[in-house]
Amino acid sequence: MRFDGLPVGERLQDQALADWLGRYISEAEEGVEQLRREGPRTKVPRHARKKAVAKELSVLRRWLLEFPKLVAHAPDQVTRKHLEQAAEHLLTSRRDEHGAPATLKPVTARRWLLTLSGVYNTAARDWGFTIENPVRGMPLPQATTAEEHEREGRLVTGDELERILAQIPEASRLTLACIRFLRWSGARRSEALRLDWRDVNLTSEIPTVTFKGTKDARQRYRERTIPLHPKAVEALREALGDQPQPSEGRAFPLATDTPTQAWIRGTKRAGLSVRLHDLRHTRTTEVTAVLHPLEAKVITGHADLRMLDRYYHGEATALGRKLQEADAKAAAAAKSSKGGVVIKPDTEGMSAEQKLKASLALQLLREAGVELTDGLDPNMA
Repeated sequence: MRFDGLPVGERLQDQALADWLGRYISEAEEGVEQLRREGPRTKVPRHARKKAVAKELSVLRRWLLEFPKLVAHAPDQVTRKHLEQAAEHLLTSRRDEHGAPATLKPVTARRWLLTLSGVYNTAARDWGFTIENPVRGMPLPQATTAEEHEREGRLVTGDELERILAQIPEASRLTLACIRFLRWSGARRSEALRLDWRDVNLTSEIPTVTFKGTKDARQRYRERTIPLHPKAVEALREALGDQPQPSEGRAFPLATDTPTQAWIRGTKRAGLSVRLHDLRHTRTTEVTAVLHPLEAKVITGHADLRMLDRYYHGEATALGRKLQEADAKAAAAAKSSKGGVVIKPDTEGMSAEQKLKASLALQLLREAGVELTDGLDPNMA
């Protein structure tokens, strides 16, 4: 019993920051698992729905491991000075378990602090604690060089893809099919692994799939239907093997990390530095090069054009070829408009009378001031 009537363990002075981090991690993990089992409409804590929840939990576990004295404080006893010292350690003196320097870039240290800030916000908003967020208003580390903002990702060539797949002969048929599907659909890994056969249409004139349960930047669930490249269709048929398409069930019933781990093994053996997610960059670039950006983002599922821009990697050779084609079309159009009407009739099979009538018609048009280019001899009559 407490004189203030609050149950034991619910008063702020009974807490430690480590308890809050553990609670946040536990709730998020349980919520993610519940969403996986019961679908996106299940009621779970809002931090379980965050798009980058896995990264957040990884950072919070690092807080617990690397700052045991700090997280032993009561949450209301953690001050801005404590956090500034922690940030300084991350930026200048952090080391790994072997004693080698392992300092963080400013943008990464900033993410660590913002992740901790999210725990304080959750405690105040959802757990009923009245507390000031020590991260709020604190000057956060900023990127100091352009290198830190370098665009991530690159294009994967067809030769590189085949070299990587050739290096993982132990991978299952489903895993290889999934990687090929990612390449030619441009889907996110999570979308491919959630894809259900009921949302796959391989029999229509243009095969399609519908990705469901994808979260956007505002944490809203969306779905989109995209046309499939023939090689994406081949990947789905490869996943089926000799079996007919079922009416339901996951197209790629694999563990979440299986395609990624197979890809990492393949890239290391092939001596390449490329991510599995770069397959999405590659397909996005191909789609954007052909379609208007507003059309392209409908297929890629990007929330806005700024995010689409991060996935587009224009190559000088490809762009130069497009410019040459455009110049050739423009030149042909200019020649056509300058010359007036371009007529190239097929004279094969014409009788002498028909040729005479055609020649007279062309002569009348010229006399009317219309410049013509034709395949007829004006004197053939």
